[in-house]
Amino acid sequence: MGSEALRREEWCLVPIASGGPPQHPSAQRILDRFWVVPQADARRQEMMLAFLFDTLAERYTDFVDVPRNVGNIRRLVGLLGPPAQGRAHRVLDVGCGAGLSMPLVRELGIDIIGVDVSDTMRRLAVEAGLRVIDPQQLQAVRAGYFSGAFAAYVFHLDPQPSSLPEIMRVIDRGGVLAANFHKGMGYEEFASYASSLNLPVTVRTQGKLSGSGDVAVTVSHAVL
Repeated sequence: MGSEALRREEWCLVPIASGGPPQHPSAQRILDRFWVVPQADARRQEMMLAFLFDTLAERYTDFVDVPRNVGNIRRLVGLLGPPAQGRAHRVLDVGCGAGLSMPLVRELGIDIIGVDVSDTMRRLAVEAGLRVIDPQQLQAVRAGYFSGAFAAYVFHLDPQPSSLPEIMRVIDRGGVLAANFHKGMGYEEFASYASSLNLPVTVRTQGKLSGSGDVAVTVSHAVL
């Protein structure tokens, strides 16, 4: 990708090897290789992330430890528990990326459908064999369609996701959303945001996923 910064307005994707973070107090380290400047507005943050992963998509699997990531996805799926009696185990992969969860469709015999803000990532996931929808199509999915959902290394980048109420809407009332946070980053902000939506968050594992201080949680429906 070279040592130059890739820019779109004030968004930056700066390789760490180029000499350090951009001169911005809130610059975040992504994939242990790049720096980006987060956006204060939630919508602009989502647009920045779409730009980021569209930019990195074709080489994404070069930047991550694929077996370790698949292992972490497997653990998150394990936190979902079995579906309600008589229901198919249909799971939403939030931020599905290039479709790294696809091997678990065959291994675990579950139906996984991915959703991602990046057009390029969705294309790669489809090429990997994963069924994929875009965020707008999620709005047309009936309530409770999925038995559960997981978000692997997603919400530390966007700890106040505007899509959270919509994600919870399409999860069965007895199901949960399982998510992990890279080295715990963004967990407290996410938990506070979920609490403001009356969505209980439970810490399930801490420092056990990949041995790097990651935090894994489940998000439940509000008690009526």
